[in-house]
Amino acid sequence: MNKGKPIETDYELFCVLEAFFGDGLESASSEFINAELKELGFDVDLVGKRLGSIARETLTKSPDNWRNKSHEIAFAKEKLNHFRVLGIETLDRSGLITGINQALALLDKSQSNVLPVFNRNFQEASENDLKSLLEQLQILIQQGNSLGN
Repeated sequence: MNKGKPIETDYELFCVLEAFFGDGLESASSEFINAELKELGFDVDLVGKRLGSIARETLTKSPDNWRNKSHEIAFAKEKLNHFRVLGIETLDRSGLITGINQALALLDKSQSNVLPVFNRNFQEASENDLKSLLEQLQILIQQGNSLGN
């Protein structure tokens, strides 16, 4: 890139940043990096705005962005609330264990996501753990039914 030439593409911006950070500038101060960019003829504010724009766009598209998962989270919470309405919260310890055993009878032991439950000692589990487990098993049963299994 020629000195004084504005950065026109994201690729050019990437090349400039790669050159800087490739030289071990990760620990350099922002003032030093700004001075270096200016010396090369780049508009520091424009570079910052461009990087911000790229970062926001990347975050918006990221599957790891919590906002992108909010629909999935809301759906999962709705399912859990549905099961709570079915009376899981009112079951005593023996009712929870009975419910878990009934749910396990409906599931396939060969499913890797269920296999550890078949070998679990329910007597050592807390009531909250048993409630959570029963909710999760009911979700798996519902998912299996909705998939035509």
